[in-house]
Amino acid sequence: IAKARGVKADSVPSLGLAISFLILMDPFQAIDPGFALSVAATAGILLLAPRIQSWISERFGHEKFAEVLAIPLSATIMCTPVILAISGLFSLVSIPANILAEPVVAPITVIGFIAAILSPGIPVLAHLLLVLVKPLAQVIVWISNFASDLPVLLLPKSYLGAAIALAVIALIKFRKWLALGLSGCAVITIILLPGQWPGKKWEVANCNVGQGDGLAINLGNHSAIVVDVGPDANLMNACLKDLGITDIPLLVLSHFHADHVHGLDGVLNGRTISSIWVTNYGEPKSERDTAYLLLNQIPIHQAVVGERVGFNSAKGQVKIDVLWPTKTEQNFAAMPGDGSSINNSSIALLITVGTLRIFTAGDLEPPAQEALMNLSKISPVDIYKVSHHGSAYQYAPLMSALQPKVALISVGLGNSYGHPAPTTVAAFEKMGTKVMRTDQDGAISVDGALKIRTKRSDWWNISWG
Repeated sequence: IAKARGVKADSVPSLGLAISFLILMDPFQAIDPGFALSVAATAGILLLAPRIQSWISERFGHEKFAEVLAIPLSATIMCTPVILAISGLFSLVSIPANILAEPVVAPITVIGFIAAILSPGIPVLAHLLLVLVKPLAQVIVWISNFASDLPVLLLPKSYLGAAIALAVIALIKFRKWLALGLSGCAVITIILLPGQWPGKKWEVANCNVGQGDGLAINLGNHSAIVVDVGPDANLMNACLKDLGITDIPLLVLSHFHADHVHGLDGVLNGRTISSIWVTNYGEPKSERDTAYLLLNQIPIHQAVVGERVGFNSAKGQVKIDVLWPTKTEQNFAAMPGDGSSINNSSIALLITVGTLRIFTAGDLEPPAQEALMNLSKISPVDIYKVSHHGSAYQYAPLMSALQPKVALISVGLGNSYGHPAPTTVAAFEKMGTKVMRTDQDGAISVDGALKIRTKRSDWWNISWG
């Protein structure tokens, strides 16, 4: 208004008055992070934007470019200390995201303000205005969702984070060439390093446990269903720590081979487990007895085909259908290698999280896979944790019936079994399935939109083209 009238605006006193009025109306605003961010962003635009715009304009000679960049940059500078204090996170894309959203903010604000004024007296007109402005608001939502899936920098907490912050401040005093070199290193690091694993919206995570299985289904609030625990307790514990899992309502041990149960100690480390499902085939006896000893006092249930349970989780309704084994032991022709009877006793599950469908069947071999299909109607799924580490022994009709969009193969690097078999990988790729392997990709996470993140331990081993 002051600019339109050609008079000097008293922006800082106006901001102070607005802050005081809002806190008087609602004292709890004083401790609301959202309010703090709004004040910081507004103060940045009022105090820093003119100077930043002037500096960019003088340096690069682009008035419009300077004006577009100054507002999000000034707001980000003022908001960053608050964001770091609250979360320890700094988004690498906040400024570009704000620039993209900037053109629609003004019309949304103006039209929304008019609608708010009209709402008590002329609600129909107010509603019409809000309907007109809704597509613009959806643009901001889309930008926000897209930006939230991109990498963030995580500031370590406690003394390490403080030391890094002080080191950055100290670097300002160094010579320009050194600062430039360090900036270049930072850019290269940001490009090479993947986004933070497993991502905010992960639904399914395949842990990298070597030659074994370890799967987690996210229930929200640091809770997950875990299927198998791999051969290494340290690797399984580290994976669940990365996932932030402290509560396991259901732990499923598909069968008692060591590569599926030896990591049990790692899962039990500092976590609450409410119930255990195991197969009704108790071999190998030594592995079963060790597992039962560790699981002392936790309810253990032998899962069989036809059972269904549901969980009310922070992610919504979760359903688990048991598709195998049968109540009585089945005798099948043994496949090459050892342990076919044990493999064919594996628990097979169809897990439904919202609209996401996940199929996992331990180390089930073709004869048992065929029998499973005869007992249950199999329909397409989103994610298939491939049986028996992607070995060559797969029942092709089951693969075709599942038609997975993503196939997760949990396999050890350089294993002596030749897993996964090239024929199995090729069969999935032929049907258009995205194949992910822990030996090549490290730990794998998949969100509800089937976006995949990986955590490679050898992140420097980059493949170009």
